[in-house]
Amino acid sequence: MHTQARRYLALKRLIEDYNAGQSYLSGLGKEDLDRISGWLDETELFLKIAVMVAYKHLVVPTVQASLGSFTGGRIPLRVLSMRDDEQDVRTRIQENVGEDEHIVNFLRKQGVALTADDNPLIPDRILDKIWDRSGDALKPVVTGEEFRKLFYRKPAALLHFSEDLIRKSMKIGVEEGRWYALDGDRFYDRKNHVQLNASFTSTLQLVIADSEEGKGLRARFYCPKCGNRRSECTCESMAVE
Repeated sequence: MHTQARRYLALKRLIEDYNAGQSYLSGLGKEDLDRISGWLDETELFLKIAVMVAYKHLVVPTVQASLGSFTGGRIPLRVLSMRDDEQDVRTRIQENVGEDEHIVNFLRKQGVALTADDNPLIPDRILDKIWDRSGDALKPVVTGEEFRKLFYRKPAALLHFSEDLIRKSMKIGVEEGRWYALDGDRFYDRKNHVQLNASFTSTLQLVIADSEEGKGLRARFYCPKCGNRRSECTCESMAVE
């Protein structure tokens, strides 16, 4: 591979010097130039295949308990090794599939990454594995900005290559009644979840529905007598208030 790399650089330099009008190449004809260009293309293809076929080691965060306990905020890592055969590489080159896309697809197959084509994480998993805790209890309130960061801090969230997936997870939690959303004086629950702008801001708050804060938030926006929104309530008790 080292020899082929040197050959590629030498042929590439010849083409560049010829195009620049270097006098030492003035005797080259079109047939000679075509032959050199053909060699260059062959050598470039060889190098592409050699690089793409070579082993790649990808280091990803993990939650495997077998890797031992880590303190001080450190997260255990594991190494994934990928290797392709030459025919697969040639096919990807012909189909113009970049290495970045290939690596993402590999990570998806390994079950450690999600893209826009995948389903978002469900609320149960988020609350059980990802949501921040205060002691043994779930933190009752997180901002939209904090919610987004959870997916990049917690290995159980996997590698997210699309923030739209995170937004979908946020809205699904509201739709299923697992948490409420409060943006200024606008309150969102399963009745109006479609109107929620799932933004990653510090003004948007997500409140665990069955927490004391969540129950208090619901009482703030719902009539305890008829169960309707206070803005829609016609109870006499609410009229007095």
